[in-house]
Amino acid sequence: MGDSPTIGSRMILLLTSILLSLSAIAAPGMAHGADTFSVIMRGSLIQPYSFEVSLNDTVLLENVADWNRTVRLDNEGDGLFNGTLDVNCLVETVSTCSIWLDPVEWTAGEYLIEVMENDSIGFTLNMTVIGGEHHDEASSETDDNNTDAGVDQGGLSSEDVAIWMITGGAFAAFIYFALRSRKAGMEEE
Repeated sequence: MGDSPTIGSRMILLLTSILLSLSAIAAPGMAHGADTFSVIMRGSLIQPYSFEVSLNDTVLLENVADWNRTVRLDNEGDGLFNGTLDVNCLVETVSTCSIWLDPVEWTAGEYLIEVMENDSIGFTLNMTVIGGEHHDEASSETDDNNTDAGVDQGGLSSEDVAIWMITGGAFAAFIYFALRSRKAGMEEE
């Protein structure tokens, strides 16, 4: 018979490839919920200074310095930091200020977060809020070009699909060569 694989090993290889391909195709229907994004406030360093989050995410500003700080965000733009959507949060040593970006009340856009130290601005952080990331597929919005306007359809990126395909191919090759070496071992006996 030579080195050609048997019909059984070809079927196993084919079935394995089909199952792995189906698992990659089935994954795009999955959705994800809100995320939590952390900003670490150390002594003389805050990381990151600039970040992007989605509506419905929560931003945690974690103070690990040895002194208190005040986190402020003037969402209403009046300079008072006392509105219902403004943030004025005392963050004591080793504590956290939490900002939930409620999609009913917040809008996509650019926001400046001021970190106060000793009654003056110590740091200014740039927060970009993008909209629609956690909405249901049925309620997706479109822009003027009739393309999805930042709406996450819960799908896999082309990189994810490529990784699945490479993994599936490697697994199928592993099965093929394992069966082939098994067959060769049986023929030697």
